[in-house]
Amino acid sequence: MKEKAKNLFTPDFFLTLLIFLIAFRFTSEVPDWFDIAQSDDNDYMFVGIHAFDEVQADWSPLYSFLFFTLHKFVPNPAQIYYLGMQWVGILLPLFSYLFLRRAEITRWFAAGTAVFLLGSYALWIPEPRVAAFATLVFIFIAWLISFFKKRWQRLWVLALSSLFFAYSRPEFFLVTLALSVVALSYFGFSILKRGLQLEKKDFLFLGISSSIAFAFLLWWGIPFSSSRTIYAFGQHYAENVQHCIAENAQSNMAWEEILTRDFNNPKNMAEVIQANPLNFRRHLSCNIQAFPKLLLKVAFSSAWGSSWFIIRIWAALILYRVIVYRQELKKRLLWLWENDFLLLPILSLGILSIDIILIHPREHYLVLVSIIIWL
Repeated sequence: MKEKAKNLFTPDFFLTLLIFLIAFRFTSEVPDWFDIAQSDDNDYMFVGIHAFDEVQADWSPLYSFLFFTLHKFVPNPAQIYYLGMQWVGILLPLFSYLFLRRAEITRWFAAGTAVFLLGSYALWIPEPRVAAFATLVFIFIAWLISFFKKRWQRLWVLALSSLFFAYSRPEFFLVTLALSVVALSYFGFSILKRGLQLEKKDFLFLGISSSIAFAFLLWWGIPFSSSRTIYAFGQHYAENVQHCIAENAQSNMAWEEILTRDFNNPKNMAEVIQANPLNFRRHLSCNIQAFPKLLLKVAFSSAWGSSWFIIRIWAALILYRVIVYRQELKKRLLWLWENDFLLLPILSLGILSIDIILIHPREHYLVLVSIIIWL
């Protein structure tokens, strides 16, 4: 018993506790920082509180489920709204630290990065804040798969748990499909070519994990639809028309009218490209031009104050390690790849890159990109 107690109270335990306490104290003033915004977050909260049985698979049901759960303990909608923000703000840096330590990153760099994220622009400012919640789910999945020693188990859990990532942001259902193909292919290869022998506990693991994912698919449905893509494209094409393509032209037309005028009321992105290739290229050009500046703002700004002094110091320390310890970095990247830590970020960034280029480099699209950069 004494040996177990000794193993529990490690430096990592105390640092984890310290990060939790710092984050809890830091986020306790959330109601003083923000008003209840007129954003999509209110819609997610309304569904969670009043109409969770009518949840839509492609409108972030897991985020609504957060409010649904909080409503069981807190009746006031304003308190629920702020409590949701607070716990995302606590858990994201906490699991960032836990993930970095599982990836064998130096203890103090892991803790420093976690504390930096706690005050980052990416975590607090971009709306809707469902993006920060989706990033928390992303980090939790990355931490979760680190506990599985066999590759086929890691890939299986990665594929199934990524479904909940898609229930946070529907575009990531494409990540789930890709990971499912990878997991099933590797599982089949391991059985047919490597002679993988499954034990009773392996069948139990496969059955329970698959049943959980299948139950959610039956409950919430497939978290993807092309209509959301057109909805987002239309809104941001109209913005680009006003501020980029037509150079600050004033227009009272709704975005639906502009979309119909320029692209003949398209139903999907293929119809957009076919209807007006020239305006589509102009739209892409505007997005590409806006992307670098906005990424720098979201990734490297503090949520409070315009001073980049601390951020520059921290970035300089990491850059110093990258330059001076190049061989160590190569070994680290190879280790991360061999342990399947890089699959989820690579696929996620691929999907986000498509959204950023085709639709718009919106701030909340860049939350996950920014935090992946730091992690």
